[in-house]
Amino acid sequence: MMDVWLIVIGVSSLVIDVMLVLLLLQVLRMIISLRKTVEEKVDPVLKDVQGFAGNVREISDNAKGVVEDVREFSASVREVGKTVRAVNDLAGAFGTSTTVRALSLKAGVVAGLQFLLTNLLGKGDGK
Repeated sequence: MMDVWLIVIGVSSLVIDVMLVLLLLQVLRMIISLRKTVEEKVDPVLKDVQGFAGNVREISDNAKGVVEDVREFSASVREVGKTVRAVNDLAGAFGTSTTVRALSLKAGVVAGLQFLLTNLLGKGDGK
């Protein structure tokens, strides 16, 4: 009776081993298929993504250069504005000073001429 049980256990063990080997072979085939699919489908996508990332990096570098140029241009425009303001202030101060001087000179000349005319005409009349 013990021999029968040993034969049953041996056959059962052999069947389980064969089924495990078949299962492992199926898992191996599935892994190989999955790897092939990944190589065919995912690798090109990854290469495209790497190319896209390189393009984005190049665009970013170009944009950084443009932004730096705009900053320099803005600083130049700011300096030109300051210079124009300084020249305008200087011209305004100079113009105001010159205008005041000219008006003062005119008032002085007019007052002097009136004084001379009044005195010359007044002395000529015998006053």
